[in-house]
Amino acid sequence: MAEHIRSKNQGPLRLLFLEDASNHAESLVSHFRNAGLATRVHRITSLEDLSESLNAHPWDLLLAFESSVSISPDDALSEVVTKGKDLPCILLLDEEQTGKRVTEWLQAGGSDAIPFSHMDWLKLVCMREWTNLLHRRQGRQNEIALKEAEKRCQLLLDSSVDAIAYVHEGMHIHANPAYVELFGYIDPDDLTGMPLIDMIHKDDQSNLKQLIRRFQQGDSTQPPMDFKGMKGDDSYFKGVITLSPAKWDGEKCTQVIIRKAAADPELEQKLEAMKSTDMLTGLFNRTYFTELLDTAIAQRESGDKRYALVDIRLDKFRDLKKEMGMGRADAYLTQVAKHLKPVVQEHGILARYSDDVFIALINNDLQPRLQALGKEILESVENLVVKIENAKVQTTASIGIIPLTESADNSHYVISRAESACLQAWEDGGNQIVFHDHQAELQAMVKEGDIVALVTQALEQDRFKLSYQPVLNLEHEEEQQYEVFSRLENEQGEVIPAADFIAASKRAGLTTRIDRWAILHAVKTLAEHREKGNDSRLFLNLGPDSIQDQTLPSWINVALKAAKLPSNALIFQMAEEDVAIHLESAATVCDSLQKLNCEVCITHFGCAVEPFTLLEKIPANFIKIDGSLVSNLEDGGDEALQHLQEMVTTLRRQDKLVMVPRIESNKILSTLWQCDVNYVQGYYLQPPMDAMEYDFQ
Repeated sequence: MAEHIRSKNQGPLRLLFLEDASNHAESLVSHFRNAGLATRVHRITSLEDLSESLNAHPWDLLLAFESSVSISPDDALSEVVTKGKDLPCILLLDEEQTGKRVTEWLQAGGSDAIPFSHMDWLKLVCMREWTNLLHRRQGRQNEIALKEAEKRCQLLLDSSVDAIAYVHEGMHIHANPAYVELFGYIDPDDLTGMPLIDMIHKDDQSNLKQLIRRFQQGDSTQPPMDFKGMKGDDSYFKGVITLSPAKWDGEKCTQVIIRKAAADPELEQKLEAMKSTDMLTGLFNRTYFTELLDTAIAQRESGDKRYALVDIRLDKFRDLKKEMGMGRADAYLTQVAKHLKPVVQEHGILARYSDDVFIALINNDLQPRLQALGKEILESVENLVVKIENAKVQTTASIGIIPLTESADNSHYVISRAESACLQAWEDGGNQIVFHDHQAELQAMVKEGDIVALVTQALEQDRFKLSYQPVLNLEHEEEQQYEVFSRLENEQGEVIPAADFIAASKRAGLTTRIDRWAILHAVKTLAEHREKGNDSRLFLNLGPDSIQDQTLPSWINVALKAAKLPSNALIFQMAEEDVAIHLESAATVCDSLQKLNCEVCITHFGCAVEPFTLLEKIPANFIKIDGSLVSNLEDGGDEALQHLQEMVTTLRRQDKLVMVPRIESNKILSTLWQCDVNYVQGYYLQPPMDAMEYDFQ
């Protein structure tokens, strides 16, 4: 439970304590903090203090010890209830009490009463009440946001040039001014209760009934229908009608949008189709599919329909693309789409989500049926042999499936988990199906909570360790530089993979503390190292939270002065992705660091769509090429080498010092000599070490 809370709430747990002494409170707070929860505590000293505290800040829990004498728990609870505060109040009992005392506390408005000695039970109750409080607060915020959104929607509806109405059981319940005017009426009330079918020319009423019938059966992908609308004076106009599910005053209804027929209906139809169609495969495109998925999620939440999402990826498409070229690969992709469409369309809709990724929304969430459909898709792809320019192309697919359960409350949640399941199928060898495992996800959240607790303890007890990997200058071999890495071990002495604890720390808001710990200890170690006659410099990593921390440069300046180190002894690294997301903050921090005479390096460079545009705002001194571009060199490929060479040449023209990491073989190292890079780094040269002891000579 604590892990779930921490992932959704980045703020601290704010506690009010009612206890004559603070020893019990400190014990409980220590348990919370060891569980990875930042905690803010205030001990109540009087009723006046409680009243002022309730007015000054929002609190999350009031924990009142039964043994409190200076203020009775009942008086404190009465104060909270009188003020109308939404604050869970938990009574902490010295020992097991009779049901009468617990009942009195609950009747007075308390949330629960727990013996303080049952610490695990108490923590679970606290987490439950905090969770419920957060949900209530979010609910109130959502209600306010909903009212504001409804106001904006009503304004947009009234000012829309499109004719829009809402129909319930065939009768009009609301129409906007454009709709009223289109049908030749003056007052919207004239349409209230009027059947929609009566406003359609008799020649088109049969078609409309069929459209409505299919729509009510759950087929929301029906195309717009051409029709003739009857005005109040018995004249008619040609138009196009579109139906979509909606709600009005909390009631399910149908939204009707009517547009007058275009001057060139065929052209209009083609343009409309282009908005929803992937031009290469003829399937639905990503944008349109996401809209359909959002609609399906809304229907699932209302209990009307049951759906599942299927993620389909070709196992060896990248290799095929490299061998055949983009044009032939696209031709193969088109044939796969053509082959899969009839397999899927009996059960739902199919779209091309990206490159070689197809995605399907299935009108069913029963695992046996989804398993059978997935097997049919796998066999269809595996048995497909496409002849392209005398070459036979064939591959397999991997499939990830997730039913749309109650926890699937948005399209991003569903798509990301279907993708993870599909990638798991691919990693397990491909040509197989993997269902999203919700239980495993919960267990992963628990594991992440354990890691967060471990990180918190390591920060408080100085249990992180630093390692140093040399960065070699190809032009001046005697130059001494190291990149600093933070290492974390569990209680058994096992090293936690950096990717695991960094990812968990990001979600828990702890990366800034880790970065500052690493900087402080690296500066101390470097000062001692330089006192021995070494002239080493360090590359230190800054996470996304740190590059948004405008107080960080001044703190670094204080640390450097305390260690009596020159500012140019430190180079601060920022990942390209983090810089792109937080561009303005990164630019400000970068400028402040360079004013201190520290240098800046952008790492993982070359993965963005337009990586060089970042350098217009971030005048970095060093550029570290992304490791994936280096790995491509192993596969051999003049194209990969040419791409890297062009990137390095452009960077050198801009006076950037270019670093290449992940040197894992002599082959890569020898290849890089011809690329004019400045620095290299990797396990082939030297793995990270516990101390700065590399011989640069």
